Amino acid sequence: MEPTKKFLTKTGFCHVLKDKIIFTPSGFMGHIGDMTVEGRMSRILLFFSSLALLILYFAYANYLENQFLWTGIFGVIGSYLIYGIIKGLNTSMHPIINRSAIKEVRFVKGVQDLTPPSFEVKFANSMGKMKKRIISLPNPTAKNRSKIQEAINIMREEGLIE
Repeated sequence: MEPTKKFLTKTGFCHVLKDKIIFTPSGFMGHIGDMTVEGRMSRILLFFSSLALLILYFAYANYLENQFLWTGIFGVIGSYLIYGIIKGLNTSMHPIINRSAIKEVRFVKGVQDLTPPSFEVKFANSMGKMKKRIISLPNPTAKNRSKIQEAINIMREEGLIE
């Protein structure tokens, strides 16, 4: 059995093996995400596409009624959702990434109290298409700072980040 290095993520654990990276869910959030997504972003993108169309319809309906404040509000929200959908088209939720397919791993510090720190893994999927997987780390509270540093150390030891 090959040695494994693992670290805590926001929804479970990331196991870094010699030939692959495996994500395992744990706790309520990990299992809910695993049940709803099943390794694909299509369900999430379909949901947000439907929501964006509904919101843009409200913007159009308010425009026809000369309610320009609501037109602007719904227009901005709908446009932001469409931007997020386009940005998420190349995002993957696959639970296994072969290390030979990884092109780049980047550490993102995150914004204090807004976004958690994460790793952004760019890799080629089985069809050769470039995808991105976000590995969200726990929120940087006092007790999680050592776990975040442990994750960074593991990724450095494995030569995935500099």
